[in-house]
Amino acid sequence: MQESWDDLRFVLAVARAGRLDGAAGLLGVDPSTVFRRLKACEAWLDARLFDRRGGIYRVTGEGQAVLAQAEAMEEAALALQRSLAGGDIRLSGTLRLTMADTLALGAMPGHLRAFRDRFPDIVIETVVSNALLSLSRREADIAIRPGSNPLQGSAMVGRRVATIAFGLYGAPAYLTRHGRPAGPEDGLSGHQLVGFDESLARIGPALWLEKHGAGARTVYRSQSLVHMASAARAGIGLALLPCFLADTEPALVRLFIADGEAETGLWLLTHEELRHTARVRAFLDFVAPRLVARRKLFDPRERDPILT
Repeated sequence: MQESWDDLRFVLAVARAGRLDGAAGLLGVDPSTVFRRLKACEAWLDARLFDRRGGIYRVTGEGQAVLAQAEAMEEAALALQRSLAGGDIRLSGTLRLTMADTLALGAMPGHLRAFRDRFPDIVIETVVSNALLSLSRREADIAIRPGSNPLQGSAMVGRRVATIAFGLYGAPAYLTRHGRPAGPEDGLSGHQLVGFDESLARIGPALWLEKHGAGARTVYRSQSLVHMASAARAGIGLALLPCFLADTEPALVRLFIADGEAETGLWLLTHEELRHTARVRAFLDFVAPRLVARRKLFDPRERDPILT
């Protein structure tokens, strides 16, 4: 019976990923294990939980009812875990962070080193991902992520520590060949652009580039801002990049900073039930003021900070 209940984790993963390989990645197992456990669950319940077409798994009507119960069970288990973690007063153990590759590359390592110096018994485990990992499902304890207002309608708590400004950048070789736009009001007509792929099409910087890029030609797309910076550095085209990433690249020239919807906030977030966990509280209290003090790194238009 216990093994059959455990199979419901695999049902949840397949429903969320839509594919066996995607579910396997979520669970840290191989696809054959997912297939075997899914078949066992269907046999135990005597129900067909998914329609399988071309490798895509779609939840059936019977599956929807099972999925709702499985999600309720998962949430109860996670709530218990969060409750126990929330009462943990030890400044030790593992602290799981999630952040985008742009932050992990240059903006955060120094702060993480300083935190480790202060709290040597806390082990930091970092998940570098541009996907929004779930704090409710304990995929991470703390998220350091951009956004306009991620607290709205969520169980997360935290604070905005900086504004992330985006600028238009190009390599000197590209600018020699194609010239440089004077400013956003002049448009980018005639230029080649390094753009955002469909997964990022609705974020503010992508919308700004779509609005101001009339007459330009997008010749390269990526879901990674780090890869976009590499493409711009190679002279493929102009790229709209976060200033904290691109300003450290000597092979890139900042042409101007984009205003309005291109800007976003930088947030430190945790689940409301983890906010009093000692190691979570220690990280938030230690790192937040350090990021605020260095806000000019994220938005060059800020005044010089007073460092303490």
